[in-house]
Amino acid sequence: MENINKAENILKKVLSYDDETLERTKFSKALYELLKDTKLPSTLKEDILSFDGLSSAKKRAFAKYTLLALKQLKQFKDETYEKKPKKAKNYSILELKSINLKDLSTLKPIEKRALKKVGATNVKDALYYFPVKYEDKRIKKIKDVEDGEAGLFDVEVVDVKKVNIGKIKLQATLTDGTGFLTANFVHDKIYLFNIFRKGARILISGKVNIFRNEKSIFMPQVFQEEDSIILNRIVPVYSLRGDKTIKATSQTINHLRRAIFKLLKNYYKNIEEYIPEYILEKYKLPKINQAIKDIHYPDRSEDLRKLNNFDTRYQKRFIFEELFLLQLAQVFKKKQLQKNDAYKITVEANFIEKFENNLPFKLTDAQKRVIKEILQDMSKDFPMNRLVQGDVGSGKTVVAMAGAYSVFKNGYQTTVMAPTEILAIQHFENFKKVLEPLGVKIALLVGSLSQKEKKQIKKAIKEGYIDIVIGTHALIQDNVEFKNL
Repeated sequence: MENINKAENILKKVLSYDDETLERTKFSKALYELLKDTKLPSTLKEDILSFDGLSSAKKRAFAKYTLLALKQLKQFKDETYEKKPKKAKNYSILELKSINLKDLSTLKPIEKRALKKVGATNVKDALYYFPVKYEDKRIKKIKDVEDGEAGLFDVEVVDVKKVNIGKIKLQATLTDGTGFLTANFVHDKIYLFNIFRKGARILISGKVNIFRNEKSIFMPQVFQEEDSIILNRIVPVYSLRGDKTIKATSQTINHLRRAIFKLLKNYYKNIEEYIPEYILEKYKLPKINQAIKDIHYPDRSEDLRKLNNFDTRYQKRFIFEELFLLQLAQVFKKKQLQKNDAYKITVEANFIEKFENNLPFKLTDAQKRVIKEILQDMSKDFPMNRLVQGDVGSGKTVVAMAGAYSVFKNGYQTTVMAPTEILAIQHFENFKKVLEPLGVKIALLVGSLSQKEKKQIKKAIKEGYIDIVIGTHALIQDNVEFKNL
């Protein structure tokens, strides 16, 4: 940081020189030595070495450009975020969720409104409202920009004039000392002439087109003030879908950017990591505080294409995190389920062989393996939690029949619930063909039955005359009682 401050002082002093003094001034080597170990782009460092050979006008333009780059570098440097109270509090994700945005005096009302627009009511919601894409707002040199490339340009107005070329009504000729750029507008309103005064320095942003070696930019965004939060960096683009009662304006996204930047500044350093260190190391993932900062405000040297393909380390961290938490929740749910009691279902060693002998076909090896695993699960004193997955016609129904038959052999009732009546009826017919000859009493309970039929079936279920009940969601109604389910 000390070297950056020294470099800034040199550049500010140089800018105070008149053109003649500036022309004679030589300080490339000194400036390069101060900045060679910083995170400035390597191309900028190389250009610093050729500074002494520039004309006074180009030196002045380049000095301003370098000053702006240094300001941006300092703005988001970790030291900025270390200016916190002596006793810095660490925050878990749950604690961030408990901090209401309405209570934060650091946010302007218009920034809180932007956060409310996207549904963020607390700090956790805001920090986890990730960009959907990124825009390149890094300052670029006109001479280096290619056809179709977007960027931000620090330029001086050379000329402005009214024209009548198709839809174009006003043209401004601009330069940054490395080349010329024509800004085209479809209107010639007075305020444009005030902005594009000859000799004025402004920042413009947009996509550059090259035709016959001439570079132009159509309807660029114009910035009259430097804002290091949204300029000379890769900026996040957020979805503004959300609360329809809050109207979004052209500046809503910038208010959102500034709000999230402020929240990062106040909280990102002190977010507690909750993914174990060995998992982060195994998958080469960054810690949460660094990842959450970089996903909103990436380093200006980051590859824009990788960012928009969600292929950076910090984006992968949050993709991993989402899947990790989902798996963790499933494991937790399974462990909680295992705390419940369940009937132990035991069968003879040759149960599968005897069951197969009653089928009009032979079981596949995969079916036998899955039936065996299900029987092992049901022999335990806690509930089974299993998903049987297979293509249509792969034999999942007969696997369910084997499980239901084993429950029948232990003297208990079974239910088989289907999503539709058609499928329930199909299962009912299949179960009857295979299991009724074995003495199993099977019933169908669906919504289309008459009240009288439903009443009779429910009574038989309650009294234990039905061994297997097949149906739809009608099975889980409060008035369906089982004797020994």
